[in-house]
Amino acid sequence: KISALNWRIDVIISTSSLSRSLQPIIVMQILLSTGHKYSFEMSINSFNLLRFNVALVLKEMDDLLNRQTFKLLD
Repeated sequence: KISALNWRIDVIISTSSLSRSLQPIIVMQILLSTGHKYSFEMSINSFNLLRFNVALVLKEMDDLLNRQTFKLLD
């Protein structure tokens, strides 16, 4: 299970090859209940794609739960 989810946005102002970059990067850190910690970076475009797909899966799960054939009888 996920115990904690932390995120931040880093903006690269410049690099050795470019004088001005200004590219935002999202850094995410996930802490699991087992104590394992995972960190990863993604671009804004990748984050938007992740956000869209998570919303789509949650909507499909909600649609399945709301169908009459999947409702539990009391």
